[in-house]
Amino acid sequence: MTRLVARAEPGNPGLFVNPDWQPGTPGAFAVVIGVSDYPYLRDGSGWHPGDETFGLGQLYVSAATATAFFEWFSDKYDFQGTPPARCWLLLSPTAEERAASAAAVGSAPATLENCELALQAWYAAMESNGAATADSRGYFFFSGHGLEVSLDAQILLPSDYLRGPGRAVNNAISTDNLLKGLASSPVPQHYLFADACRNDVASLRQYVVQGRPILNVRAAGAANPDVLTGILYAAASGTIAWQPFKLSDGLSLFGRALIDGLRGLAGVELQGCNAGRCEVRFNPLQTYLKNRVTQLLADFGSPEKARIRQGGSPPDVGVTVVVDSRSPFESLTGPAPVGQVLAARYDVTEVGLSWTPADGEVSAHRIFGSEHMSEIWMRHVHASDLRTGASALVVVREVHRSDNTQAYRVVLELPPAPDGHWLCLDDPGRGGRRFAVALPDDSMTAPLYELTMDFEFDDSGIRWISAVEARLALSNRSRLGELARMWSRYELANAADAAHELDTSGLLQMVFDKVKSPLAATVAATLLFRARRYDLLPVSWLANLTTWFMWNTDAAVLWAAHPDYRREVDPDRLPLLELKLPYLAEVLQMAWRLLSDLGPDDDPPWRLQAQVHRAMSVHRPGGLFAVYSGPAQDLGSDLVRPRRQR
Repeated sequence: MTRLVARAEPGNPGLFVNPDWQPGTPGAFAVVIGVSDYPYLRDGSGWHPGDETFGLGQLYVSAATATAFFEWFSDKYDFQGTPPARCWLLLSPTAEERAASAAAVGSAPATLENCELALQAWYAAMESNGAATADSRGYFFFSGHGLEVSLDAQILLPSDYLRGPGRAVNNAISTDNLLKGLASSPVPQHYLFADACRNDVASLRQYVVQGRPILNVRAAGAANPDVLTGILYAAASGTIAWQPFKLSDGLSLFGRALIDGLRGLAGVELQGCNAGRCEVRFNPLQTYLKNRVTQLLADFGSPEKARIRQGGSPPDVGVTVVVDSRSPFESLTGPAPVGQVLAARYDVTEVGLSWTPADGEVSAHRIFGSEHMSEIWMRHVHASDLRTGASALVVVREVHRSDNTQAYRVVLELPPAPDGHWLCLDDPGRGGRRFAVALPDDSMTAPLYELTMDFEFDDSGIRWISAVEARLALSNRSRLGELARMWSRYELANAADAAHELDTSGLLQMVFDKVKSPLAATVAATLLFRARRYDLLPVSWLANLTTWFMWNTDAAVLWAAHPDYRREVDPDRLPLLELKLPYLAEVLQMAWRLLSDLGPDDDPPWRLQAQVHRAMSVHRPGGLFAVYSGPAQDLGSDLVRPRRQR
């Protein structure tokens, strides 16, 4: 049953309304955007050879995917007396998509101007719905090209992106602006879905990429304390969001999995059931998407990982309600868990190793199974002590790889170092492109670290590294091993599940055992923070972790970001915290966001603006520890090392 019909209104491009919904009553408001046809990107109608497009070209099923989401919202969406009220549908389809779907009739082209008008009208409609705003909700869906800035700062590209003469790189929708603009919305619950690439484009780093400030952002004091906005991103950091090259092969993988999940298909955990009506909630939906998209990628034969990223502060209530007519057996079936699918990528395992480059090329080739990989680990992997700058010996303990040598998981060990190590990996297949990471030490034991590496081939057959992530190895003993498993749970399922296991398993004790393992305590605190379990994370504990371990900028950032933060420490007691970067990837991004949001009266216990902004220009989000990527000459240890040691 189609509940939304097109209505032509000035200033409301692509508006659809529900004739049965009455203004002043609760409702659901949505903006749905799908862009396949990009005239000013490669092979577009307005593109000219030689135009810089940052490697971006045409898409094939994004408009069809957005149409399918619109049809779900119009026909199937249901939640506790909030029917679809209004929806703005903006589509820029291919000719094939246009011919295949009549649902696009009434939509408007997804140009930047129309996107701005629709998003502003969406916000205004929610804001002007009287007392019913408190019981209403907002939805946003985008399918098309995207570029990553950081975890919660992606830009989504309208159909006329890079239109001349200016070809402005910031003429795009900013997810950061959406999250900040919605923070003051009178509507308390919002769900955002970004079915877009998170490409890492080296040539864009010369620009400050932020997107357009489409929604007004009010001061923190004007924010609605009841607003919770969750966003799901489709792609792993630095990778593409997969979709078929022809419409007959279906929708984008993320869009297909999302719509299946919102319909309550097998494999989705349903909660809050009452008389056969159950809620599809945000965190279980994220887990389902990770499982389903990973399985779809495997079916396509792709070596890519599906890391469906969560951003914002998601509501812990249903995204939609479905009628559960499944049998108990059907309720338990569905896509294989993402951990099993990813583990299946590693066909060959070598454990119990103590390999170093001194062992020679023959042993390297036997272990790594590839001359290219052997060359990297023999000649292009280097570690140095972050305090002294002295070279450090890298010992490889385990190697797990795919049979086609396109996916690797390498476990390594480094000697003790109070400030940790700077590990560099140079890719000879990319002419000097470097991946680098600062790896912290711990008080009681030398951690085992894990690097995951993915390889691709370009059109000329040159093999190159497409992704590197760094985390604690699962083979660590005691607290660090347990935390590695919890972090894996966070990456493969969701933050709430990881925090729940952290609490119920008794691992919360590590939060209080700071002296025994400050690294474990800091990782545990990050998991609890991402799950918004502030009840298990007292601000006083973060203040102690900050002041007891002066190297721990990560704890200082978590402390300053805590909702109960109050500046209580003399800045003279924190000399080192003004001089170095966080180790953890998500905390680095948190620092960047906090610094970007600083007002004249804000005073966090660290001052790292220049260093953080420089690091974010080369940062590759993903994994536990912050990985940086760029030309080798730009990635020395001075990027992260305290200034007193430079």
